[in-house]
Amino acid sequence: MVDLIKRFKWWLFGIIFLGGFVALVERWRGSREHSQDSVIFAASSKYGVDPALVKAVIWRESWFDPDAKGTSGEVGLMQIMNATASDWATAQRKQAFTHHQLFDPALNIDCGAWYLGKLLTRYRGTDNPVVYALAAYNAGPTRIKNWSKGTGISNSVEFLRRMDFPGTKKYVKSVTERYQHYRKTFPARSARTSITAPIHGELACSAERDQLCLPPRSVIVRPTMEATRPPMSIQTALSVGEPVKNRETSELKELVALMPMIMSATPPTSRARETILFIRGFQ
Repeated sequence: MVDLIKRFKWWLFGIIFLGGFVALVERWRGSREHSQDSVIFAASSKYGVDPALVKAVIWRESWFDPDAKGTSGEVGLMQIMNATASDWATAQRKQAFTHHQLFDPALNIDCGAWYLGKLLTRYRGTDNPVVYALAAYNAGPTRIKNWSKGTGISNSVEFLRRMDFPGTKKYVKSVTERYQHYRKTFPARSARTSITAPIHGELACSAERDQLCLPPRSVIVRPTMEATRPPMSIQTALSVGEPVKNRETSELKELVALMPMIMSATPPTSRARETILFIRGFQ
């Protein structure tokens, strides 16, 4: 046995070294992948976008490199174009803003989450806003019009069929797959319920959709003022399905005040319909 070890000792050293190197790389990859989690969650909460979607876009756009530069002038974690950055800066009333400032991770993610929120809202009338939003994020909203003719205006299967940019189709596929990967663990379930309210609980996966595993359609809950955002317990009741009749009277009064926002969800979930009917009886 000793002779055998001596004979193959360099092979053993090589295997041990390779194993240690792989372990270090995986540790580095994991650390980098979670390096922006707190910033992602803050920006996503601000604009009502699923943090897992924002993280999936960052994964595809820059692999979490805040200094990344694109060939067409895109910069930072979410590869923001100058025109998008200018629109965001105007909306946020930022003075003396320059595109170079988006190498700052917090500003870049804030801008990217804001833009994703705009796109999701724009395509909220489709059967899967995420697909349209990702396509627009990659290829630009102008090209979306060419793929949204006929039934493609709201049917994502037809929309994908009309898409004549293989790169964009691959982009949508990779981001949606990564999105589903992140949804399993990021963020925690309790935190997720304060951001999005799912309408369709099951994934829409089929060969019909070019083997894309599409996320469930979501409604962005966007109060007009931050102060009107409902407390966590109420949001949980609406999005997770906690029986509303078990809530305290004071919380029911808050739900009554939030009726306009609840009614703006199109179309409402079955739980939301039950909630609305109950609140009407409470009034």
